Amino acid sequence: MKKSQLYAVVGFLIGWGAPVGALFLRYLFWNGSTPLMAFVNREWTQFAFFYWYMLIGTCLVLTWVGYLLGNVEDMETGGPD
Repeated sequence: MKKSQLYAVVGFLIGWGAPVGALFLRYLFWNGSTPLMAFVNREWTQFAFFYWYMLIGTCLVLTWVGYLLGNVEDMETGGPD
């Protein structure tokens, strides 16, 4: 597998960390005592647009950057191996 493809996949997977991390931080620093699943359901119903925005935007950017970095490495090493 080419480094450009590998790094693009890794970038896509790391991109999932933005909305998951934001949700975790909001839960961690939220002042109430709401159970986790109730909090996640409330967040998702109230702020779904923003979580989708973070997910799609971050995945696109990190996939693109991963591809570019992997492509540079492929060109420097002379091939996918």
